[in-house]
Formats: sequence, structure tokens, C-alpha cells
Amino acid sequence: FPVTIVASIMPLVTAIFAALRGHENVSRQFWIASVLGTLILIYFTTSRGSFNSEDLIADLLAFGAVLASSFCYVQGAELTRIYPGWKVISWVVVMALPVTLTASIYLWFTVESKAILTTQANIGLLVIGLSSMYLGFIPWYRGLRDAGTARGAQVQQLQVFMALGWSVLILGEVVPPSTLICAVGIVAAVTWAIFSRQHPKVKE
Repeated sequence: FPVTIVASIMPLVTAIFAALRGHENVSRQFWIASVLGTLILIYFTTSRGSFNSEDLIADLLAFGAVLASSFCYVQGAELTRIYPGWKVISWVVVMALPVTLTASIYLWFTVESKAILTTQANIGLLVIGLSSMYLGFIPWYRGLRDAGTARGAQVQQLQVFMALGWSVLILGEVVPPSTLICAVGIVAAVTWAIFSRQHPKVKE
């Protein structure tokens, strides 16, 4: 799987985990909307640059990251029903520390050993860490809990286009008409998925 395709299917994979692991009951309309949004996103990401699928290791790592992230989204949303969001993400950071610290040390000595540490770089790293882990994940888990993990995860499809929007406002980049068409399609698919009704539970 090329990395762009693998990254694009994360919302759909999260919904599948939510249905299997979290036993969420979603309608057929939801699955149609989710698959439609995923296909639009795959088309968009693959049409914006060269398509290289020769690096199998990178593709497998990206696929593993999608599976791990999607599963953790479901587990995090479930835990948020019991514990506050800040406590859930804090334990995630602590439990991942042996892996992240080991990988950071290895990469530092093998790749970045000659890099110069600056105050601006350290502040930037701290801001990114705090904003993504706490300012991002606390409301994210709360949203997944309240909206339902399967439906809430479809909002991830909007990330690419939100990033493009900020690039236009901040960097002055020009967005082609095809991007706007894809954005409208994604927004429609996400809205359809979020507001699709659940199947009524059958009483035995």
C-alpha cells in the first residue's frame, strides 16, 4: 500500500475498530458515506504528487501506524467514559515513553548527532508536544465519546483540507479548483456519516 492511501483510510479503519471492539451500532448509510469520503481522500492525496510504492518497509510501517492509531482511538474513547481525558492521554504518554525515548536516543546518535540545539527549536518541540497531546487529544477523546467513535473519527477526513486552508491564509498558497471540489465532497460525506441514524436494536 502506498503511504498516501494507507494514511487516507485511517477514519474508515477507526470506524471498523469501533464497530468490532466498541460494539457500536451504525447504519448502512454511515458505511456508504465513510467509504465515499475515503475514496475521495485517496483520489485527492494520490493525485497531488508522484506515486511511489517501491518502499515496502515505509508502506508497512505506515499501515501498522494506522492500525495502532485507530485501535488506540477506540480504546481512548472507551477509557474517557471512566477517567478524565487529561488522565487518559497522560497515561498514554507515560506508557509509550520506553518506546519513544529509546527511538529518540537511537535517532539522535544515528541521524541527528551533528544537529545544533537552539532555544527556538526546544520551545517549538515543547509547544508541539503539549498542543498535540493535550490541547488536541483531550477534546478529541471527549468528542469521540460523545459523538460515538465511528462517527467522530470521520472528522479526520477534514484534516488535509483544513491544513490547506491554513496554508492559504498564512502562506498565501493558491488552491486549485479540483481541491475545492474534493473538499466539498469530503465535507458532504463527513456530514452524511455523522448524522446517519443508527439501526434500532432488536429486542430478543
